[in-house]
Amino acid sequence: MQVIDRAFVRGLMPARDQGGHKGTFGKVYLLGGSVGYTGAPVLCAGGAVHSGCGLVFLGVPETVWPIAAARCLCAMPHPLAEQDGRLSAVAETEIRHRAAVCDAVAVGCGLGRSEGSDVLVRALLTLEKPLVLDADGINALAGHIDTLSCRRGCVTVLTPHDGELARIGGAFGPYLMGVLTGSGDAAAFAFNEAVTPHAAEFGMKIDGLGYLAMIAAGLGRMSSPLAGGLILLSGIAGVSPIEVVKRTAPAAIITLGILYFLV
Repeated sequence: MQVIDRAFVRGLMPARDQGGHKGTFGKVYLLGGSVGYTGAPVLCAGGAVHSGCGLVFLGVPETVWPIAAARCLCAMPHPLAEQDGRLSAVAETEIRHRAAVCDAVAVGCGLGRSEGSDVLVRALLTLEKPLVLDADGINALAGHIDTLSCRRGCVTVLTPHDGELARIGGAFGPYLMGVLTGSGDAAAFAFNEAVTPHAAEFGMKIDGLGYLAMIAAGLGRMSSPLAGGLILLSGIAGVSPIEVVKRTAPAAIITLGILYFLV
């Protein structure tokens, strides 16, 4: 996992061609917006323009398009098929056609949640383009975290908001504490004492974040003795414990992912 900070980004940015034009500096395709959430895609498009991207295309539901078109001075919004004010799975064909000429795709700003938009997001995971999932673009994977496996080998960036980040921390933080300390109770109590009372600040309920921490910490606590037993039994069987871990790690990772979306 790579932490994206200012130094990391600066090191990736090539020297800008002084004789360049809008077609020189890349094309990005943004998908988002819904009735009631018209500002998010406009701000996202503005951020892409100010970052230096040459051409910014913005796909929004038909109902939202007039608003986005009036507010976007530099980006290029266009309407897409919708259902009840949110993007519909029917829009997939047109989205793929437009994405084919772009260098990267970002999905999720102001997207909202509906069955159609969730299906659309999961279908777009197979785009052979660098893909950014934000906000409801991430939430659309709830109960379908395994679909991310199709992104293996492709650049994929998740940008969770406070609520999504809290759930990630609530799953992986106590888990790692349980692994390191060998005590699920200690990890859960420490996390729930320090962090869980502030659950509302992350858009979560105290009991939801607390249960998530308890389950994750329990899994981490079990990992410690299981690791010792694994090494012992692997030695008796004459096999490498690393090879055993390679076979069992995916299941453990999927379990944590399921906890993230279910709790």
